[in-house]
Amino acid sequence: MAKLKVFQSIILFHPTEEEIKKGEKSKVIKDLKTFLEKDEKTAAMKANFEIPEEYRDKLDQVEVIIVNF
Repeated sequence: MAKLKVFQSIILFHPTEEEIKKGEKSKVIKDLKTFLEKDEKTAAMKANFEIPEEYRDKLDQVEVIIVNF
């Protein structure tokens, strides 16, 4: 069995330029999560499944950040 690695992910939502002009700011839509996976590609897939349903039609404004420890 391959040794698993520790990853953390957090998901952000960024407003459009128009929304920024109205005072909106980027926000965390899924808090920091720690998990084990075999590689970064698998970790990215797992993190992408965590995007809340209400933001799936705005993926161009969603940022998934993954860190490997």
